Amino acid sequence: MDMEASFGRWLRARRRALDLTQDDLARRAGCSVVTIRKIEADERRPSRQIAERLADGLMVATDQRAAIITLARAEPYLDPTPAEAPEHPPRAPQRPPTNLPTPLTRLIGRKQDIAAVRNALMRGEVRLLTLIGPAGIGKTRLSIEVARDVYDAFGDGAYFVALAPIGDPTLVIATIAQTLGLKETVGQPLLEQLKAVLQARRLLLVLDNFEHLLDAAPIVVELLEACPGLKTLGAAGAAARTADRWRARSATTPPDAARSNCLELRLAGRRRADAVRTAGGVRGRLHAGSGRGGVQRER
Repeated sequence: MDMEASFGRWLRARRRALDLTQDDLARRAGCSVVTIRKIEADERRPSRQIAERLADGLMVATDQRAAIITLARAEPYLDPTPAEAPEHPPRAPQRPPTNLPTPLTRLIGRKQDIAAVRNALMRGEVRLLTLIGPAGIGKTRLSIEVARDVYDAFGDGAYFVALAPIGDPTLVIATIAQTLGLKETVGQPLLEQLKAVLQARRLLLVLDNFEHLLDAAPIVVELLEACPGLKTLGAAGAAARTADRWRARSATTPPDAARSNCLELRLAGRRRADAVRTAGGVRGRLHAGSGRGGVQRER
């Protein structure tokens, strides 16, 4: 192992020596292709967990493993030869792409609501989170605020999909594709194209106003099943019965997995208790209004 090389250059050389593509290595390490590309370019330093997975995926010998992980976690390699001053100042690190709206005003008095939704969304087993509540309670605004709060955790970005103008459930997938800038290819179903594009990505979709399009829920679930790094955050009216639709999953998904992956957060009025419900039987209370309280678990 050449310890004078940067980790990115070592990673690229080792991957090529094993005849692996960046996509192959991303699947072995459980991360996105974009992440592999940035690590190889020395634009991103991997976390210790990713470094260990890369060592496993590249079959690093036991006696070299510690040195490789140390190299991966070190600052980017600097050439000891003095370099000329760059023509342009260094650019700030790029943040993940997003089309999330930028609110004109601050969201005041809902810190605990934001925290509860954020914590639920970022649970490893939760792939789909739906906010349920009456019109005018601020579900869309809360969804945007949470998405803006967490989107740095999604290496391939977070996108707001406006579904209110759509009246036909069959247009949901087309609307998602359009939001992501994906153009349909003749001869291949658009859903299959989306699966291929998103399969190795870590991405958040905010599906706003889904309640009148629930017939499309099984298709969205099929997309989630094919793309392990994808999560969705949705908003629907108080009368919407989303849980049963979300759980109309394919025969390949065990019922227990369907229940644990789908979570509803039911929001009530400003001075009423909001219920957090999962199909697994764990119930909680999210108190809105004064900004005090928190999530109380009951079994």
